[in-house]
Amino acid sequence: MEGEPMQDGCTVILPTYNEEANIGEMIDTLREMYPEFHVLVMDDNSKDDTQRIVLERSSKDDHVRLMVRDIND
Repeated sequence: MEGEPMQDGCTVILPTYNEEANIGEMIDTLREMYPEFHVLVMDDNSKDDTQRIVLERSSKDDHVRLMVRDIND
């Protein structure tokens, strides 16, 4: 996981694989609906720009984090 550990509270786990077309809107919607929640994106080793998009969001919002699986099975 990138950055500092998340603070106590509720975390939404968002599993992803090749979701570059949708991930930005998914994160925005969750953050708008539940601004106090954390969003942990669990990426299953996407081959598209999903990870880059999440990393950009996480650099601007401490409530967004990315974890990446090394393999996709």
